[in-house]
This record gives sequence, structure tokens and C-alpha cells, in this order.
Amino acid sequence: YPITLTGGSDNNYSFSLVDGTLSVTLVSQTITFGALSDKTYGSSPFLLTGTASSGLAITYASSNAAVATVSGSTVTIVGTGATTITASQSGNANYNSAASVIQVLTVNKASLTVTADDKSRAYGAANPTFTLSYSGFVNSEDTSVLTTAPNAATSASVISDTGSYTIIPSGGVADNYTFSYINGTLSIGKAPLTATADNKSRAQGVANPTLT
Repeated sequence: YPITLTGGSDNNYSFSLVDGTLSVTLVSQTITFGALSDKTYGSSPFLLTGTASSGLAITYASSNAAVATVSGSTVTIVGTGATTITASQSGNANYNSAASVIQVLTVNKASLTVTADDKSRAYGAANPTFTLSYSGFVNSEDTSVLTTAPNAATSASVISDTGSYTIIPSGGVADNYTFSYINGTLSIGKAPLTATADNKSRAQGVANPTLT
């Protein structure tokens, strides 16, 4: 800005006025953006709360859109893993740009409970098809998101005695879920056995034949 000199008088001097310049420099600013707590897949969107010492708005960006996306200051979780969230402020006519601040956001897998359904059969019969029940899917997901669906097995075979046998689920693989398994029970009951007396004949007065 110009500094303008005016006026001035003296009996012994004449004045030659030379204007000066006032230089106004941009003000530095800093960003305050604290560490982010870990989240779990399926958590609700949340707000970022960084601030700039200038009072200007913060801009945020996610380094891994497969883990989380950012719109304005709202973070939406879309997968598991880690991403860095960068807070920036580019400055304006009065403020220099601020040094960006980076925080790591870690998204942990959701827990999926898999329960082997109880089954029953008779002794000597083949094992029934084992089925599983699920609890813990998020975002309206189902078994279609599993990389490998769990299976269930038992030690009981067709010749196993009557009694109770454990049905054990295992083997599930998924990008965004860990698995917690609950065993089921296979109950083997007695098989029906029909005993039929064979027909026999004899003459009157003769002893009964051996009955079979």
C-alpha cells in the first residue's frame, strides 16, 4: 500500500516529498486435526472435526477409497483396512496455505457369527445335509459377499451308534468379516426294526414246529 507524504513547511527549508510503501504480508495458519479412533466395518458415517487457526474451511481427502470415502467433512466406511485422511487449507488473499495434517483411519472387520443348525436322523441312515445360520451381516449384506462360505461336518458316519454328535462349522473367508463359530448337534435315534413271525403249519395232534 502507498504511504503518501503531504504538507510540511519551514522558514529555512523547502520540502521534497517522497512517498513510501506499506507492505502487508500474508498471515501463516495452522491446522488442528487429531488422531482418528479405529472403526468397524458397518459403522455409521462420521464427521471430521479439524479446524484452521484462520477459521477457514478445511478440505479432507482419503488415500484409499476402497476403505473410506470423504464428502465434505463426512467419512463413509466402505471396506476394511487402513487409509490416510489428509486435512488441508489452501489459504486466501490474507492467509498462506497451511501445512497439511495427516491421520490414519483403521477400519476393522465386523464379526459374523455362524451357527450349525441341529439335525437328527435314524441309526443306519445317511447324514442329512447340514445347514448354517448367520448373525452379524451389516449393510444389508448376505452370504454372497463371502469369499468362501463356511461348511459343517461331523464325525458320525452311517454306522455310528445312537447318541449325540457335534456338528462343527468352519472354513469361512471374507474380506470384511471375521468368523465366530457355534457348534450344532446331530442326534442319532434308534432305527425302526420290524420282527415278523413266519407262518407255520402242522397236522392236528402233532407238536408245534419250531417257530421262527
